[in-house]
Amino acid sequence: MYIPEIITTIRWWYWTFAIVLSLFYAIRGIIEHKVLYEQGKHYIASPTKKYERFFIFYAQDFLFKMFATISGFITLYLCVYLFPTPTEMNNISSGRAILLIFLFVWGITGICGYLTLFISRCKIPGR
Repeated sequence: MYIPEIITTIRWWYWTFAIVLSLFYAIRGIIEHKVLYEQGKHYIASPTKKYERFFIFYAQDFLFKMFATISGFITLYLCVYLFPTPTEMNNISSGRAILLIFLFVWGITGICGYLTLFISRCKIPGR
């Protein structure tokens, strides 16, 4: 089965939860940038206009967090879709196991909102 066919099998409540949570993280990112801008305003040589801040900070962070969270939900669904039944666990190949681990880590970090930090800073958050 192809990826678009798998994605079309996702239920409406899963998409709704994914969109609501990704909007939450996107709006949270905008507020975070606004607070950081206000705290660090005295470090900036010239004041920036609102539209400049919008395009420099807010729009990019909104889209980045939105796509990262949605991709986390999709990869977690793919992980569940590809996971074998308990009777087939003994016959799983190492390549499929590595793929499942990668999808699971990507999905959990995406859903928790840390995927953007992990990608942009190349480190585990909190370290």
